[in-house]
Amino acid sequence: MGRQTAFRTLAVFTLGPLVAGLALAQDAPRTPWGTASLNGVWDSGTLTPLERPLAMRDREFLTEEEAEAIRGTGFERVMEIAGNTLEGKVTGELSEIWLGPPQDVVRTLRTSLVIDPPDGRIPFTAEGRQRHLWSLFTFISPTAPTDGPEVRHNANRCLMTGALYMPNPLYLNHHQIVQTEDYVVIQSELMETRIVPLGGEPVDPKVRQWNGISRGRWDGDTLVVETTNFSGQGVYFGATEGLRVVERFVRVDAETIDYQITFEDPSSFERPWTTENTLRAMEPPIYEFACHEGNYAMTNILRAARMEEREKAEKEEN
Repeated sequence: MGRQTAFRTLAVFTLGPLVAGLALAQDAPRTPWGTASLNGVWDSGTLTPLERPLAMRDREFLTEEEAEAIRGTGFERVMEIAGNTLEGKVTGELSEIWLGPPQDVVRTLRTSLVIDPPDGRIPFTAEGRQRHLWSLFTFISPTAPTDGPEVRHNANRCLMTGALYMPNPLYLNHHQIVQTEDYVVIQSELMETRIVPLGGEPVDPKVRQWNGISRGRWDGDTLVVETTNFSGQGVYFGATEGLRVVERFVRVDAETIDYQITFEDPSSFERPWTTENTLRAMEPPIYEFACHEGNYAMTNILRAARMEEREKAEKEEN
């Protein structure tokens, strides 16, 4: 092979993917001030599980045929989880229109949202796993504590859910991103709004918030958001106040954002771990969830618990 031919061949293999990537980036919308535009309403719902199923422990990717068989099965999967309950029939929640469940897998066809560690599993410490399981127990178990609202899960209390960090397997996966030159605002339909300054002053380590404190910066066309200063009262996989979260937003094209998150907390995880999801454009607007206004479940749970306690006390007296 001649030297020029070799150089041309090398250029095809090394520069070809780069040129393709540049062409893709050029197709993505930009703001008037030149940064990649993340503006819009986005759906983070996905049929890809958070952790890789044990049955696929050696499979990093689905085939296109496997992915096609999964697409559009969101409602069927919800029914497998929820079952055909009497409550669902009465309230009308168990319908595809009401729930609006996810209908597609991530665009990379990975078998889990967790992309690192390579096994697709969250590297919990023993204490971190215990905290995470207890948080889930207080959220979904009919035997969860009922001493007062403080012992219930923050989502039951209409306080926080994890929003963009934690896609919901049922519904409520819509988020609106609004940009200015100095801020990015991420509003999730399920209770949470984050205002992220781009640059700005360092965060005072003594100031702690349930959702942490976020600072953003541009790394080329990637928006990087680092969040620290958590209070430890959140719902983030059993993490403590030592949690550090780094998000990366990449506008792939007019319809797609690649969204990557790295979680780090030595008290909860044996090593940092990373997830990657696909945010898909959807028609605006998003609607207010109004959780507090309709949160009869919490008051009814506590009322029923007090009634049971009175009935038990009366039986013991008799």
